[in-house]
Amino acid sequence: MEKQDNKTLYAVMAILVIAVIASGYFFMQRNGNEDVVSTEGAGQGSENAVLDPNFVISLSQIESFKLNKDIFLDEDFLGLKDISATVNSEPKGRKNPFAPI
Repeated sequence: MEKQDNKTLYAVMAILVIAVIASGYFFMQRNGNEDVVSTEGAGQGSENAVLDPNFVISLSQIESFKLNKDIFLDEDFLGLKDISATVNSEPKGRKNPFAPI
């Protein structure tokens, strides 16, 4: 009885492996003619261009973004001071720092 259970288990496992491989082949395969973003005919109203809907939504959100330039005229912004440090030049090291010493 135990040999029959093992054969059944192996058969079920083989079917599952084949199903996973087949689903990966069919569902993960991309059509070679279809591009996510196409630059062909850009700016000419090309009907061939295929765009990802999320890309189009993100692009429309970026285009509608308005920057208020009044912040650069604010008294607090104009009162900021530059505290950057200068970097002194150092002598160059070895040509290949990863080479053995």
